[in-house]
Amino acid sequence: MRRPLLQLFALLALCALITLPNLAAQGLTSSEGHRVIPALEMMNSGNYLVPTMFDQPYIRKPQLVPWIFAAALNIHNDPTLTPRLVSAFAFTLMVLGAFFFAQRWFGNDQNKNAGLPAAAALALTPLFWAPSRAAEIESIHNLLTALGAWLAIDLILRSSKPFKRKLPAALLLTLTALLMILTKGPAGFPILLSLLFTTAILNRSIKSFLNPFIWTPVTIAALIFAWHWSNTLQAAGPDAIVQSPNAFMFETGKLLKLAGFIPVSLLTALPITLALLFPWGKDAKAEATESDSLTKQLNTAKLIALSIPLALFIMMLTGVSNDRYAQPILAPLAPIVGWLLVTNLHPNRKKILRALTLGSPRNLATILCIGVFINITIIESVNGTKRKSSGELPAIQLAEDLQSTLPPAPHGTRYTLVADAMIEARPETLLYLRSELEGTDHQLTILWIPKLSPELLANLATNSHSPLLALLRTDQNGNESDKVLIDKTIATGKVHDFDFVLVTLD
Repeated sequence: MRRPLLQLFALLALCALITLPNLAAQGLTSSEGHRVIPALEMMNSGNYLVPTMFDQPYIRKPQLVPWIFAAALNIHNDPTLTPRLVSAFAFTLMVLGAFFFAQRWFGNDQNKNAGLPAAAALALTPLFWAPSRAAEIESIHNLLTALGAWLAIDLILRSSKPFKRKLPAALLLTLTALLMILTKGPAGFPILLSLLFTTAILNRSIKSFLNPFIWTPVTIAALIFAWHWSNTLQAAGPDAIVQSPNAFMFETGKLLKLAGFIPVSLLTALPITLALLFPWGKDAKAEATESDSLTKQLNTAKLIALSIPLALFIMMLTGVSNDRYAQPILAPLAPIVGWLLVTNLHPNRKKILRALTLGSPRNLATILCIGVFINITIIESVNGTKRKSSGELPAIQLAEDLQSTLPPAPHGTRYTLVADAMIEARPETLLYLRSELEGTDHQLTILWIPKLSPELLANLATNSHSPLLALLRTDQNGNESDKVLIDKTIATGKVHDFDFVLVTLD
């Protein structure tokens, strides 16, 4: 008992080292604001069905991440730290899941220690570090997709067991599949479909593809989500901001990127993708002939190893070309690292493993631990590029310019600020701006007005009962300067690649 507890403690310490240092040292950046602001507004409004961002219904993604972030923010209301802690926790659970399933499939025979190397390999894969430190969807989605895949594999491996033995895993798969869809729609389904195809290929039987213990949970989850999403769309109304899955699909201008999707995705997940090379060949088969349990373990490793590139191929066929979307497909392969390191390899295969791991897996792990230190101290340092790309510092300057230029809002009113493209680009800028002015006599009410036009701005200026401002993008890729009818510039600034101007509208 003592040894597994020590291993789990070591994994928790490793995950903490990767995720926690300087976690809130820089403000929200990239698309973090798009995830955090709906959670904040859910928490404040009590409307948990329709997410909003600056009072605009915003349902580009399903609601699970805003729900989780809102629940966490109810415990501790730091909009920068708390959601990132959720992602760190999800990463840690994923690592512990790899430990459990690797040990379950490859470590029980002769008391082998397959769980620790599998989990450590997953934790030390650089691909998963950034999501684990960001208030984004990816870390939660990676966890749920990996868990769904591992549950599906477990059900496939136990296909000959009695119904009662498989029911708990099937129920867990139903719940996991539902949560997975509620996070990012069907983005994680290729790995489940691939596992069924792979089982049919390895067993040479179409019956394996029709496994009811996989299809039934997924179908139930999909039906529940369809009912829920139809209610969401109806409640959100026709003007809600939505996003079709087609936005991620095939584009003729991305043919080269599409062709490189599979190899690039596999390269980004090094070093764990090295394990995909080892369940194949005569030597691998010879290593498993000593017992039926070793043969079963090899077949399990083959199931995982073949399903990963096949899932990527399925994604490629749907037109997905961005390797970032491959993360949840790659995470489930971690347990075969445990299989690889507990297998009594043929001498030639041992040499290959030593060469690929720079002398030994321990050497590679040591180098990756150094990489963790470099990531924290340089790549994501307090003064690094991530901080410079956040809207926090420009918002602080903008608040100072606004207060020094404009008179206090008339008694009993607040300034109203409208924006469109800047919310699409970096909504955290407006979040921090509002926060900086809270409690002053220049407090802001911020409204997202999609498709701003000169006529709409003029109408807003005419009918507004409070002083009206607009924050407009002026860079070439999102220029809104033609929408300003009465140009009274208060301040200009830049967030990442996005230039903006703050103007009054009288």
